[in-house]
Amino acid sequence: MKKTRFLLFSVLLVLMGALLSACAGGRVVAAGAPAVTVEGDRAYLASGGSVYSLDLATGTEPTTTNAKGEIVPLRFPAQSKNMAFGSAPAAISEDQMVIGNAYSNDRKHLFYSFNPQTMAYGSQPWPFEGPDLWMGNPTVLEGVIYAPNSSGGMYAFDPDGTLLGQFETGGSLWAQPVTDGKDLYVASLDHHIYAVDPADLSQPLWDTELDASLVSAPAVSDGKLYVGSINGSLYALDASTGDVLWKVTLDGGIWGTPALPAAAAEPQAGQPAGTAASAAATPEPSPTPEAPAAGKTLYIGTALESGAGTLYSINTGDGSTVWSVPSSGAIASSPIVHENIVYFVTEDGMIRAVNADKTPAWQQPLGGKFYTAPMVAGDLLLVAPTNNNDVFLAAYTLDGDQKWVFSPNKK
Repeated sequence: MKKTRFLLFSVLLVLMGALLSACAGGRVVAAGAPAVTVEGDRAYLASGGSVYSLDLATGTEPTTTNAKGEIVPLRFPAQSKNMAFGSAPAAISEDQMVIGNAYSNDRKHLFYSFNPQTMAYGSQPWPFEGPDLWMGNPTVLEGVIYAPNSSGGMYAFDPDGTLLGQFETGGSLWAQPVTDGKDLYVASLDHHIYAVDPADLSQPLWDTELDASLVSAPAVSDGKLYVGSINGSLYALDASTGDVLWKVTLDGGIWGTPALPAAAAEPQAGQPAGTAASAAATPEPSPTPEAPAAGKTLYIGTALESGAGTLYSINTGDGSTVWSVPSSGAIASSPIVHENIVYFVTEDGMIRAVNADKTPAWQQPLGGKFYTAPMVAGDLLLVAPTNNNDVFLAAYTLDGDQKWVFSPNKK
């Protein structure tokens, strides 16, 4: 528990402390935990006090001409402010995205709307001022925006910024609400997970108390929820009742959402859907089990007291461990599964790929620290480190070759 509490506090310090300076001597500083959304042929990277719009093929920014006749990158906001974002933007339509800030020197916690084509502010009544930090990604369901706030409230807006209602929990919300297309599921630092009817935010359909804080969203599949706590407990719950179907305790705290193969995972409405591979030594695997059938396993990483981590393959039927792979760095974000390969990143700056049968595929050192989950976008793997001022976002082929690197410091 000591390690998990320390890491919880450390993540806040990384986010808040680094965010206090948006630039140093004209050099942009990588700050906080960055977040990425992919829409069409563009990646939208929220890092520090800016949202960057990047071409997926090249990693370059579009430009515009400002009032002085200067050619400048197209970013939101156009003028850098002493604030920082703590989540990824969510797409409402081709010409609208929303995002909330996690820090501002005027202590205003604003939830913004902007046009991803022009990167211009949305019209009034946007932005909405919330009571606390906006740390979790918003979710969009049937045209309504659901935004979690660190006050413990989940706020519902229509696209024009009208507040439709709010659902209150007993603790901070860092996790994105998820949906099965009908109901919403909200994980809270108050140790509870809630099911909410979008038509009635006044009370939960059910709420279940677990053993510790929940900092990441559950995974939804086949009428079940899979969620982990910072104590290292992994749960399966019945999505209709909240009943615990099984619970297992893993070695280390859980900071990410379990990853399910595509055959098992349900789509989440509104979710932010080089060099040769490293020859550095990969931990020697123990005897290789046969790869389970698609949809029968999930994958989750942990952060150990030693600063190391473990990637687990877990049987979704009973919670038993299929296999585990050690990592030199803590796994403080969600893994992702794509075509029978599990991709994950570690706190010591490593990008790793493991086959579904446990055999290593490839690994690459990038530097910095990773608190942001990797993302597959077409034939690319996108990774966003923290504390690496030369790399804000990097794209790799799915075989591990680096394709491009973005930093606003590179001319």
